Amino acid sequence: LPVAEADAPPAPPGDDDAPPVAEAEAEAPPAEDDLLPPAEDLAIAFPDAPRRRLVVTLEATGDTVRDKLRVRRVYHHIMAYPGDDRFAFYIREADRSYLIEYPEGITIGRELLAWLQQTVGAEHVRIEPLVVE
Repeated sequence: LPVAEADAPPAPPGDDDAPPVAEAEAEAPPAEDDLLPPAEDLAIAFPDAPRRRLVVTLEATGDTVRDKLRVRRVYHHIMAYPGDDRFAFYIREADRSYLIEYPEGITIGRELLAWLQQTVGAEHVRIEPLVVE
C-alpha cells in the first residue's frame, strides 16, 4: 500500500453507498457596502462642497443617564475620525429639540457611516454640505 492510503482513516462501515455530505458553508459577514444604502441616499455625493456636516439625530428615551452615555459614546466614536468635515447632534425630546454643533473636524467616511447606521439607525444619519457664513 502507498503511504497515503495507509495513513487514511478507515471508512465507517455501511457508508460505501451513502451520498457525499455537503459541508456547511459559513456565511460571510455582510460587506461594508451592503450595510449602507447607495451613496446618493446618504447624500455623500457632494464632491463640489469643500466640507460637509454630519448630523446625527438622537431620540431621548426618558432615562437621562442612559441618554448622556449614548451621546458620549457616539461623540467619542465620531471624534476617532479627525478631518475637515463637521458634525452635529440633533436631539429630540418629547416637547422640544436641540441642535448641538461641534467645532471639531471629522472625516465622514464609509466606516464611520456603517458604525452609525448600526448604532443609531440609517434614518438618524444625515450628511449635508457645510455652509460657512
